[in-house]
Amino acid sequence: MKKYIKLVTSALVFASMLFTTSIAPSFAQEIQEVSGGGGGGATLLPVYSQDALRNYALSIVTNGSRYVHSESMDWNWSDRITYTNVFGAYAEDVLEKLFASEFRYRLTNPEDLIRGYVYLYDSKNNLLFFGYAEYTAETLKKEKPQYNIWMQNVPLLSGVESAEVLALDEDGHTARRYPLQVNNGQVMFQSWMAGSPNGILVVRFTDGTVNTFNLSQPSGETPSSTSEVAAYKVDGHYILKIPAFAEKPAVLKILELWTRPTAFLELGAKNTVTIDVMGLVQQDGKTLFERPKSMEVMDIGSGQRWNIELSTEQPTPLTFIAGKYRIRFNWVNFGKPNMLYTGPDGGGKG
Repeated sequence: MKKYIKLVTSALVFASMLFTTSIAPSFAQEIQEVSGGGGGGATLLPVYSQDALRNYALSIVTNGSRYVHSESMDWNWSDRITYTNVFGAYAEDVLEKLFASEFRYRLTNPEDLIRGYVYLYDSKNNLLFFGYAEYTAETLKKEKPQYNIWMQNVPLLSGVESAEVLALDEDGHTARRYPLQVNNGQVMFQSWMAGSPNGILVVRFTDGTVNTFNLSQPSGETPSSTSEVAAYKVDGHYILKIPAFAEKPAVLKILELWTRPTAFLELGAKNTVTIDVMGLVQQDGKTLFERPKSMEVMDIGSGQRWNIELSTEQPTPLTFIAGKYRIRFNWVNFGKPNMLYTGPDGGGKG
């Protein structure tokens, strides 16, 4: 006669879950805020510690399944019961029903391992917890199998388009970015990140709003906007703009040490501009300032180009009509380019 194994497991009670029968008011409020989120409306998230996140995840479990498997399972046995699926109000309720179910199965090789699996889901079928146990027919005669259950990614908020966690360095600068999965408009938050003192959760909603949450505290905020008026400087390039009603003549004054300069000149009306440009030259053990002998001018409006002779002894006043001009200077010695290196590579023989 073939033997069969009858497995009946009673309700699995975790001491760490007993407190959920009387949820503290702050946690209840936290759940309400998260569940009612969307479009940036949520202001509290249980991301500031793993226990707070677990507490929340346990409270939103609505269904689960459990099944067992073995390599020598007699799948054709008519009395076999190796799978169950139940619904409940929260994780402890679902777990109690799952582990109260009676499993019946038969192994053709009683020495084979029996592997058990538990899955807990929320109302949107997001996997919140996964459990596993491994045992044999012989150990079942002595004790009940103990399933270890681990929290998975936890869905938060609603109406989410994208999300990421910023990891900050010692100076508070973003050093790394961790993109998070979004499933059915919810952030699938990774539990190991909860409570991180140098993490910021950034959530962008489908309505365009953005919320940020420090992972060390539950409250979130909308990033403030920053207004900026910046300046710029192109190395070796100078910009001079003269309005139409300038009160005094303008001077294009440039003193360069190494780089041959260029200039952009804009005049709102006809005006006199004094060209006072010099470059530092070191020659024959002497240091002196050289002025360019001429300059090449391009009228940006017409594209015409022409050369203008400049005094090499003093500044040169020139009259320009209204317009925009690009200027390049012609030198004798200043800013001569360096020779390219033609020697061997490396410092020694290979």
